[in-house]
Amino acid sequence: MGLDLQFTQGQTIAIVAGIVLAATLALVGLRGWVSDRIRVLLTVLKVLGAVGLLILFIKPFWISRKPDPSAFRVVVLADLSASMLTEDRKGQPSRIAITQKALDSTEKGSWLSRLRRDWRVETMAFAGNVFPLAPGTWDTVAEQGQTALGDSLVQVLENGGDRIGSVVLLSDGHDNTGLNMAAVAEGYRAADVPVNVIGIGDHRPKGDLQVSFIQDELKGVAREPSTIEVVLRNGFSTPVQTVAVLRDGGEVLGTKPVNLPAKGEQTVQFDIEPQKAGARNLKVTVESPLQDTNASTDTDHAVMLVEAPELFRVLFLSNRMNQNYRFIKRILAAEERFEFNAILRVGEDKFLPFGKDIPDKWPEKPEAFNDFDVIFLDTHTLAEWDEERVKGIRDFVSKRGGGLLVFGPPEPGREKLGGIFPVVEAKETIVKDNRLISIETDPVFTPADEIGKLKLFLPGNLPGRIAEKLNRAAREVARIRSGGGSALVLQAYGAGKCAYLGTEHDWRWAMADDDGLDAHRKFWLGLSSWLGTGGEERILVESANQVHPGTKPVDLGIDLLGADFEPSNDALVEATIVNPAGEEQRVQLFPSSSRPGRYQADLPVRDSGDYEVSYRVVFGNGDSLEKEIFFGVESAGGEVSDVEFREGTLQDLARLTGGRYYHYTQLSTANDLALARKLPNTERRVSLTDNLLFMALLVGLIGAEWILRRQSGLR
Repeated sequence: MGLDLQFTQGQTIAIVAGIVLAATLALVGLRGWVSDRIRVLLTVLKVLGAVGLLILFIKPFWISRKPDPSAFRVVVLADLSASMLTEDRKGQPSRIAITQKALDSTEKGSWLSRLRRDWRVETMAFAGNVFPLAPGTWDTVAEQGQTALGDSLVQVLENGGDRIGSVVLLSDGHDNTGLNMAAVAEGYRAADVPVNVIGIGDHRPKGDLQVSFIQDELKGVAREPSTIEVVLRNGFSTPVQTVAVLRDGGEVLGTKPVNLPAKGEQTVQFDIEPQKAGARNLKVTVESPLQDTNASTDTDHAVMLVEAPELFRVLFLSNRMNQNYRFIKRILAAEERFEFNAILRVGEDKFLPFGKDIPDKWPEKPEAFNDFDVIFLDTHTLAEWDEERVKGIRDFVSKRGGGLLVFGPPEPGREKLGGIFPVVEAKETIVKDNRLISIETDPVFTPADEIGKLKLFLPGNLPGRIAEKLNRAAREVARIRSGGGSALVLQAYGAGKCAYLGTEHDWRWAMADDDGLDAHRKFWLGLSSWLGTGGEERILVESANQVHPGTKPVDLGIDLLGADFEPSNDALVEATIVNPAGEEQRVQLFPSSSRPGRYQADLPVRDSGDYEVSYRVVFGNGDSLEKEIFFGVESAGGEVSDVEFREGTLQDLARLTGGRYYHYTQLSTANDLALARKLPNTERRVSLTDNLLFMALLVGLIGAEWILRRQSGLR
């Protein structure tokens, strides 16, 4: 500390003596004029004010020294190895998420932004080696299979040399390859470069609550009870109360509260009754304690293959009684695997129901259609129905996955049913002679039906409708050999199927001869069975209902079938992914150049746990499909087989190199870094009298004395 004297030493001593003398005279001279308390207080204020004036004249100062930020840099080294994907507490951010938030340079209040206000900072990252920290590098964490902590620190020191004033390491302490930490610390101590450490992680209590399906293959039959068994295992040393939930996509199939003993397990059964055939994506989850160490085991996935029921329920809807109804009824009602039902309007307010518990009116609730597997619909009835009932038919196909056969004039079908109806234009005609029909085996019939050998025809001298223009994705199954045109057209729509039959007089086949009777029966049994089996799976996802390692991207690819049940390459496919933290991401899938109907995309994954993927497919004709799947991600493999937070290793590194250790919860104070001792400094002269607080205090003292004198009646 120094003095910037404006007087000689003798003058300064004289001034000090004058101040002492003035204080003494004031103390003595005021005796009798004011009380002793006021007299002492005035004297003290006078002395303090005089001292302040003296300081103002002698101007004391000191020299402030600080490392020169332009002469060195601080290297921030972030751990981007796969162990940083660990979530130490369920529902809390992962280690890499904590690191990324601390190093977010776009956020003014982040730890890195505060550090850059004082020092010149270079950000680097490491796993197996050192690389620059850029926005895209955060997405590579899952691919980093090794942590060479020692090698990386040595690489930073060798590349930086004497230009490094300090290193700040953000890590969980994992080090599974390269130099040992003792040798590295010795090198840093010799170079006089301290390593400040911010420990990223928490010590995790040992315990894991697990759930899994018992059966490897789940099978069932539509509309028949099935039992799904899962097993819950408690890895904690204390009892756990939890809830197991079984879901099919977004639908909850069952909820079971469970009390698990310490280190015990329990089997839980869910009784379900799937309503439609096909592959069901089942998921079982448990609510685990906050201390659960592995979120990926809180969920398990399985595919349940639901077969078509042995008994198909068929509903025939028409406002006319004709021969075709009688013949179809005779065929299906006689078969054990069909339950034939019908509602016919035979008068203005008169209905003729057929079947058990069938009402004598049109179904009032649209959901009533979902009780059946196949519906035969006369388009004449659509004119009598309101929009809600028509929507029930559309939902029966697109959502329920039912099979719909439409007959009658095509115009009401096109108008009311929209894109479900496979025919755009058809002409009504009466041919003079029977015209043979050529029928394809696939996809309705099987080779055993020998459908190609059957002599089927469009009856002559009776009205028929020949489809001339089809939906883009529709497919003709029965083609008229002479003159062309389609008599039977079908397509997939949503979860189900729809077909249009252009003739209502196929009963004439049965009247031709015995072969014709057999052909008529085979045709209707095959068509009804195909419609009743439900929609074919048109979006096939290989990654669904599997648990994937977090060390590599997950394949989101799908195989897609168009409405004609052939591989489709003209669709736009988008996947919306919701990760375990609830964050949403959209990914576009692109067609494969080598595999028809294949659409591809990879998803880099960071967090372990349950992922939800919603696919949306839009075809070239405007039709769309949606599918929801789930998959899990777990931490597995060498780098993340042991993800314990190694805080002791990090504390030793900071201590041995002369640095400071902070836990990530102390980030608000972690900017006070230990720096190299021999750094160039900047000097700044700091004078007490240049401080505004000093001037305010001096004015306050003088003013206080003046006010007190006036209040005491003194001049």
